[in-house]
Amino acid sequence: MFFRTRDRVPPAPPGLDSEAGVLDRLRGGQRTVIGSRTRVRGSLRGEGAVLICGTLKGDILVQGGLTIAPGATVEARVEVERARVAGRIEGEVRARDSVRVDGTGTIDGGLASPVVDLRPGSTLRGRASILGAGRRGGALPKA
Repeated sequence: MFFRTRDRVPPAPPGLDSEAGVLDRLRGGQRTVIGSRTRVRGSLRGEGAVLICGTLKGDILVQGGLTIAPGATVEARVEVERARVAGRIEGEVRARDSVRVDGTGTIDGGLASPVVDLRPGSTLRGRASILGAGRRGGALPKA
């Protein structure tokens, strides 16, 4: 069974400590956490912040932020407002606002966003599309 505990929030994974408060600020504190020992197969859809520390295979369509923690693996088509990648994504990533790939992060596939921040040590294998300012915040073009 799955239980949601509102009072207890898991600590931010190593390497994301400086961003721990971002989950509370996004969408009024609504968040979804996929733990490091959890594997999910299927579609993840919703609103609010999503933190993935484990493994997800499928689709991610979120009206909010997505954080892929170090050591996490995602094989998915991703459409979010903003993304921070410190783990690994295999698939297409489309963000309405921005994508940040940390030094431990890897994206294998396409990337489309108005703002792309590739930190030293990060890896992008695939095509990147920097969307014009006129498209920022709007619907993303189809691939």
